[in-house]
Formats: sequence, C-alpha cells, structure tokens
Amino acid sequence: MDKEPINKKEEENEDLVTLLDDEGNEVDFYHAATVDYKGNWYIFLQPAEEMEDIEEDEVVIFKLEKDEKGEDLFTPIDDEKLLDEVYHEYEKMVENACECGCGCEDDKCDCVDEECDCEDEKCHCNDEKCDCNKK
Repeated sequence: MDKEPINKKEEENEDLVTLLDDEGNEVDFYHAATVDYKGNWYIFLQPAEEMEDIEEDEVVIFKLEKDEKGEDLFTPIDDEKLLDEVYHEYEKMVENACECGCGCEDDKCDCVDEECDCEDEKCHCNDEKCDCNKK
C-alpha cells in the first residue's frame, strides 16, 4: 500500500480505519495502538476482515505523517530494523500498562476495579497481593 489518507468510518466504529489498497479497493482495519518512537508516531492496524497476506493475529504498522494540507497519512515502513524497534516499543508500552483494566498506561494506577467485591478502595483484582478473592 502506498501512502494512504485516513478515512475513519466514525458512524460505525471509531476505531475502524479504511485504507485504499494498490488497486483502489477499500480495506478496513481496526486501530490497535499508536506508539511514539524517537519523535515519530506509528499506528498499529489489524485487518477487520481476513486478508490473504496477513495472519489473523498480525498487525500492520504505518508511520503517521501529514500531507501538504495537514491531513494524516499512513506511510508503509520498509525498513525491517525500524519495524522491529517500533514493535519492541509497543511491547514495552503494553508491559508497563495498568493491570487493573482501566485502560491507563500507568503501572502505578490506584483506581478501583468496578467488578471487584472487595471493600478496599486500593484493591487491584489483578494484583496477586489482593485479599478480595480469599474471602
């Protein structure tokens, strides 16, 4: 795929991104993540439908750039070393993410897990130190 303008189908799903393939056909992807690496932004997209060249659990990584009008563009990354580095940065981001499921990226998050029955306001159900499952 060449550099592609972003076309979000917000009425259906805010995380759905539509790109045009080399033949001009629309291809839908789910926005999996956006990563800042060495001053550049990279977007991770997962196909919304089965694709011939992409496995079900794979993602496609594009560099996020701007065109002359200031519109977002997705630029394919051909450098395998850069792809590995960006993916490693994504893995670090996921590893440091909050485990309570709130969606924040703070490994020291002290929010309360709403599904927990524990009365301790500092409880993290995903934390092995939690006593709420021992009641």
